[in-house]
Amino acid sequence: MRTKILLGAAALAASMAMTMAQNVYSVNVVGYVNVTLPGNYLFTCVANPLDASMGGTVPQGNNITNLFNNVPPGTYFLTWNPATFDWYSTVYSTADGTGAGWNFDYQLPPGQAVFISSPAASPATVTFVGEVVQGPYYSSALMGGYAFNLIGMPVPVGGSVTNVNYLGLAPSAGDSIYKWDPTGGGGFGDFYSTVEAWNGAAWSPATTTFDPGEGFFYSAVATNNWYSNFTVE
Repeated sequence: MRTKILLGAAALAASMAMTMAQNVYSVNVVGYVNVTLPGNYLFTCVANPLDASMGGTVPQGNNITNLFNNVPPGTYFLTWNPATFDWYSTVYSTADGTGAGWNFDYQLPPGQAVFISSPAASPATVTFVGEVVQGPYYSSALMGGYAFNLIGMPVPVGGSVTNVNYLGLAPSAGDSIYKWDPTGGGGFGDFYSTVEAWNGAAWSPATTTFDPGEGFFYSAVATNNWYSNFTVE
């Protein structure tokens, strides 16, 4: 998965109020993240890294009709149910490139992930556009009991797996993260890297990296709510 990020630290909205000779500014940061789909029906694990309902192309647009409006006809998604350890639903497209034709307009807020399969013969690019979620944000409800939760970074941050700690997700001892390889498993895709938290604080191997917009499976020992807290400096 190749990504390209441009975070424009521009003030989309700046509101000023005069109180006791102090100026108060409100600054929102928007950007985009490019995610490459390999094509040939290979599955890619993709997570939404931006809030498209603010700063995106369509108001209240954290849904697949808006986020994936230029994918080839025949593209489909697999969504996951951690309670049953099985695919929850298949969302498919008969779209002609206009964004119409999804059999279900699945909601994909920042931090949520799906598996997507493109029938195109060559790689295609999906561009997420929206606002960077800043401050406290409820990202995911993680089911415990070693359930597999399909999630991703709720902001356009990649790099070392330790960044999940930086974004407010404190692992318990025994938690695991499974990274997806679209070309593994004899061409059908497979999890080629497993990262484990042995002592509840440190991930091993810490050298495993993730791209912005990349989803992954998180196996949680205990039920946990992920509240991220991120600020663009």
